[in-house]
Amino acid sequence: FQEPILHSFGESHSMYYAESLRRRLAFILPYYIMQRDEVLSPLGYFSRQYVMLIFNLSVFADYSVLFFSVLIAVNRYNFVKLEISR
Repeated sequence: FQEPILHSFGESHSMYYAESLRRRLAFILPYYIMQRDEVLSPLGYFSRQYVMLIFNLSVFADYSVLFFSVLIAVNRYNFVKLEISR
């Protein structure tokens, strides 16, 4: 796995940590479990379906966080607008 490069203007440390944790949970841990299985061990790689499933779940999780962040921001904006108009 190629680790992302951190830029001072780009990704924050928390985003880097979340991506690193996601990779560990999705690929590294299952790989070690797979190596213990005598049937799957000779393959040495994940199936395309598994990789696509993890990719789609990752994208879904990212957009879910974005969606709820936007909802919270809109809610705060409406609350502040309501308080100012009083």
